[in-house]
Amino acid sequence: CCSAILSLLTGQRKCHPMNEGVTLNQKEQVRGFVLNRVLGGQLSAGEAAEVLGLSVRQVRRILAG
Repeated sequence: CCSAILSLLTGQRKCHPMNEGVTLNQKEQVRGFVLNRVLGGQLSAGEAAEVLGLSVRQVRRILAG
């Protein structure tokens, strides 16, 4: 099924066959990179919020989603 990061970026919960590609715009790519670093323990939710222009609460809700 789809990865958690992909569904966070696109908002889609639908699974796609593995042979189909997904194109992300630059904003989605940055968001994925930053959120992935939070999940990996390299950034805090506060740092991610600042980079993404979101509140800490919004970042936590995205990651919990």
